[in-house]
Amino acid sequence: DLREYGYITGAYLGVSIMDVEQSAQMYGVPAGAYVQEVVFGSAAQRAGVKAGDIIVNLGGYDVTCVTDVSRILRKFKAGDTTTITVYRSGREVNLSVTLDEKPR
Repeated sequence: DLREYGYITGAYLGVSIMDVEQSAQMYGVPAGAYVQEVVFGSAAQRAGVKAGDIIVNLGGYDVTCVTDVSRILRKFKAGDTTTITVYRSGREVNLSVTLDEKPR
């Protein structure tokens, strides 16, 4: 990427996330990446991801923490379309997302 474009490219979802606390998991909330904020106009917003969602699967890979999201996104490139599963209001919701290019 550096040679071809002059910078490192990568897939970008467009969310601010944090780990789900273990104490919350005791109350039936799944492990995953809690969405604090969705970037306006981002891939996540276009897919229907909302603040308060918990990302539990991305591209067929289970998400148990924030690090998983970063690791999984490295398997994709900008323009790829995949599925994201979020836990919302007590149930899982599957959304289709077309990933953006990571901002420079």
